Amino acid sequence: MTPDRVFAADIMAMNLVPFMRSLQDKDVTFIVTRRLLNIARSGNTLTATIGTDYSDHFDTKEYDQVVVNYGALPMGVLYFDLKPLSSNGGAVDHEALIAGNPQTINRNGIVKLLGISRSGMFSYDQTKANWRL
Repeated sequence: MTPDRVFAADIMAMNLVPFMRSLQDKDVTFIVTRRLLNIARSGNTLTATIGTDYSDHFDTKEYDQVVVNYGALPMGVLYFDLKPLSSNGGAVDHEALIAGNPQTINRNGIVKLLGISRSGMFSYDQTKANWRL
């Protein structure tokens, strides 16, 4: 289930076929434009309230198990705390990044802050001691 209009937006073209094959033979149901709004215990089951961002419509369904993965949020507070101390001011040299070269932007800071990815992973180099979260 995804509130997005498409599922697996990051997996397209040639990768979509093996992705779909790996899930469809397991009878996986894909639900788009729906969002889990609430879960309540109901005896031996869980009652899930499912809605949409496009209207006030919602539905409730009973399930034995609910697994939620909303991804990871970046640690913005830490990023913005480190940004003024960084040698690069949080800037990324995209050409160097794509080429696999070191970041060379230097704005006279103490810490080189490399940035925060969509998955919430980040790293920085303080006097050549790498730290990843």
